[in-house]
Order: sequence, then structure tokens, then C-alpha cells
Amino acid sequence: MRHPALDANPGRLVARTARAYRNELARRFAAAELPVTAEQWPVLVHVQAAPGLTQAQLTARLLREKSMVSRLVAALQARGLLSRTPDPADARLRRLRLTEAGEALMDPLWREAVAVLELSVAGVDEADLVAMRRALGRIFANLHPEQDP
Repeated sequence: MRHPALDANPGRLVARTARAYRNELARRFAAAELPVTAEQWPVLVHVQAAPGLTQAQLTARLLREKSMVSRLVAALQARGLLSRTPDPADARLRRLRLTEAGEALMDPLWREAVAVLELSVAGVDEADLVAMRRALGRIFANLHPEQDP
């Protein structure tokens, strides 16, 4: 028997929307012949925003499993888009940075990402978007009180 609250479950609604968003992003990246997957895109975004980030810091920001982040980083490094260099103060740490090739891809990747964002909110009232951001921020804080939304 299906529980009626399932359709109102914010986790289900967010997951379904996120899946549709990722699928559209992947479709656009492929159509534009950009060598990045929708799953790799957040890695590049975080590294661009914080060059020198460690893989552990990236894992925490992405809320993903360590092994998954490791695979994503390795794939981006193999494509020459990301570098992992030893930390000068602690050789156990690896600092992540975009390579020149990675930096060169960011503008076309951002163009596609912004196009998907604009498509996703088309026809949605600004007040509804503000309320959605506030509600999702609260839900996230309830589930991860130790982390900023």
C-alpha cells in the first residue's frame, strides 16, 4: 500500500527535480561537446570557487561519499581539467586546482548551467523562489545542523 504522504515528501520532490535538472545539464553538456558530466560539474564549480581546496574539504562540501569524490576527481585529472598537488606544509594532503584546460572550459560550462537554471525557473514567481530557498534551507539545516546550507 502506498502511503499518501509519499507524494508530499520534500526529499522525494527534491530528488526527482534534481534528477531532471542533472539529466538536462548532461544533455546540454553533451550537445555542446563539453567533456564533463553533470556529476563532475559541481567538483569544478567548488574548485574554481576555492582553488587549493583539499579532497576532504571537497567531499564535505559535496555531501558525497569519499570514494565517489575520489573517482570524480581522478576522472577530471585524467582529462587534464584538474590538478592534485601536494600541500607544501603537509605532504599527505593534495590541493585541487583547475588546470588551464579546466579554466578554459568553465565559461562554456557556466553558459549551459545558467541556461538550465533559467529553463528550470521559467514561469515561477520570484516570491515562490524566495520561499522555496528559505524552506529548503530550513529542511537542510534540520537534517545537517553541523553544516552551513
